[in-house]
Amino acid sequence: MVTIGVYSVLAYTTARRTHEIGIRMALGAEKRDVLSLVIRMGATLVGAGIVLGIIASLAVARIIATQLWGISAYDP
Repeated sequence: MVTIGVYSVLAYTTARRTHEIGIRMALGAEKRDVLSLVIRMGATLVGAGIVLGIIASLAVARIIATQLWGISAYDP
């Protein structure tokens, strides 16, 4: 499910930048340059999601820890 979400956001972002990509190609950018641009956008998106997800999960674990007695919030 996450893969579908990442794909759709990346596809939307790439579609919004089609004009820019076309100009880059017209000015001499090669396919690998454009591909690396799109991959970099995706890696940035995934990296930001991982960082925000870890921060959010640690915050929620702290909140849950106040509700638990006798076990740790980090116990599996």
